[in-house]
Amino acid sequence: MQTSPSGLEQLNNLPRLESLKLQHCGIRNEGAQALAGNTSITKLNLAHNRIEDVGAQALAGNTSITTLELHDNLIEDEGAQALAGNSSITTLDLSDNDIGDEGAHALAGNTSITTLDLSDNDLGDEGAQALAGNTSITKLNLARNTIRNAGAQALAGNTSITTLDLSRNGIGAVGAQALAGNTSFTTLDLSSNYIGTEGAQALAGNTSITTLDLRFNDIGDKGAQALAVNISITTLELSLNKIGDEGARAFAGNTSITTLNLSRNAIGAKGAQGLAVNTSITTLDLSLNAIGDEGARAFAGNTSITTLDLSDNAIGDEGARALADNTSITKLKLARNIITDEGAQALAGKTSITTLDLSRNAIGDEGARVLAGNTSITTLDLSRNAIGAVGAQALAVNTSITTLDLGLNAIGDEGARALAANTSITTLNLSGNDIKDEGARALAANTSITTLDLRHNALGVEGARAFNGNTSITTLNLSFNDIEFKRNLRISPVSC
Repeated sequence: MQTSPSGLEQLNNLPRLESLKLQHCGIRNEGAQALAGNTSITKLNLAHNRIEDVGAQALAGNTSITTLELHDNLIEDEGAQALAGNSSITTLDLSDNDIGDEGAHALAGNTSITTLDLSDNDLGDEGAQALAGNTSITKLNLARNTIRNAGAQALAGNTSITTLDLSRNGIGAVGAQALAGNTSFTTLDLSSNYIGTEGAQALAGNTSITTLDLRFNDIGDKGAQALAVNISITTLELSLNKIGDEGARAFAGNTSITTLNLSRNAIGAKGAQGLAVNTSITTLDLSLNAIGDEGARAFAGNTSITTLDLSDNAIGDEGARALADNTSITKLKLARNIITDEGAQALAGKTSITTLDLSRNAIGDEGARVLAGNTSITTLDLSRNAIGAVGAQALAVNTSITTLDLGLNAIGDEGARALAANTSITTLNLSGNDIKDEGARALAANTSITTLDLRHNALGVEGARAFNGNTSITTLNLSFNDIEFKRNLRISPVSC
């Protein structure tokens, strides 16, 4: 939607307006210039507006804004240079623009900015080296640029930065080794680089970093084994790293890590058994591995894990039954496995689980029926499970579930009518269920649902029109239906 400069100038007459978000509003340079004269706004978000250097230069003259978000515009070095001269801005987001090393040089001289996002620009080592000399920035995002080892080595010497994101650059082991020597970093993201085993081994010796992201770096078992000895890291992301059972088992004795992501590796049952012995991990992601029923059984006796993701692990009913014996897990994801109604029945008896994801399994109507009897689950995902109207009718009687996903099943109008009578569900996904106008009219009469997804169904104009009378739904998705006449239909709120 286009917003006129004259309309934006009227906002300058609102002395109590402190925060303004105008994303995707097509305000361009003229709109930015109109807003630059405002003296009350302290937080301004103008992302996705095709603002160029002229607009950035105008905004740079504002003295009241402290947080400025200009993500995904057309700002180049001249615009960055102008913003660098501003002394009121403390948080600046210039991600996804066209700023190069010259713009980074200018911003490096600013002394008021403490949080700076220059991700997805055209910065290389020279720009990183310039920013390394800044002493006010504490949070710096340089993801998705072309920074190599030289830039990483320069940033390693900075003592003010505590949070650094260098993901998706071209940093190797040498750069990681330099960064490992820094003692001010507490959060470091080096995902999608090339640090390998040697880089991981170097970072393992760091004692200040508490959150480390090394996804997609080919660190292997030896890199994992080194990191497992570290005693300062509490959150560790290691997905897509060719880690096998040996690397996973190394974490059995670690006492500092509470959140561990080992998804998309090559971990089997033995690796799972090692991880299950750990007593400090509370959140564990092992999705897209190959632990099977044997690995799932290992977690039955664990008492520290509260959030567990075992999606895509070839787990069947036996594994589900074993996990049902666990007493500490409150959030369990078992999507894309081979669990049937028998496994669902075992999990239905759990009283500790509040969030359960069984999407893309084979539980059917019977599985849905037994899960409907559970009174502790509040969030349930049963999408793609061959559930029909009978399963939906059973779930409609449940009074504890507030978020329900039945997308890509076959509940039809009959199932939709049943769910429409439920008064506890507030978020409901029924996309891809062959629901027609009759089912839509029933759902439109519900007064508890606030978020409803009916994409990819068979609604016509009449079904869509029924929602005009609903006063509780705030987010409605009717995409990919047979609706041609959309005037007077409240599909979803717009931002401008």
